[in-house]
Amino acid sequence: MIARKHNYAKQNELNRRRVEKPLYGLKSYKADGDKATHAVKKKSPSTIKVPKVAPWKMILITMALSVVGFVYLTHVFATQEILEEVTELRRAHETAKRSHAEYSLTYDRKTGPAEITNKASTRGFIYGGAADPIIQLKK
Repeated sequence: MIARKHNYAKQNELNRRRVEKPLYGLKSYKADGDKATHAVKKKSPSTIKVPKVAPWKMILITMALSVVGFVYLTHVFATQEILEEVTELRRAHETAKRSHAEYSLTYDRKTGPAEITNKASTRGFIYGGAADPIIQLKK
């Protein structure tokens, strides 16, 4: 391995240049050997520019924003009420569907072929077999 010689004088010069180079928001620099001291630059009030708006325009803008906010909040509350109504109607519809399914099942059981055959046999009718006999054609 070959050891490189480090040029400390050149490195110190580069460090001084870095310290002397102005940074954003800093005012002054002093290089005292390896130590650098600095002071923070204060911004003058003239650098911050605020757009000038007439008072009547500000009042008008404030009133317009308050009307828009009021309309938005009214819309939100109305939407919540409608959602509650829809949820209630959905529950009622599901209940009606369930009861209809129960009644339909009960009706099908009472009017189905098995029930009719049982009622007929209790009243004295004799089961005749299949209702549609096979028709055979003579050639």
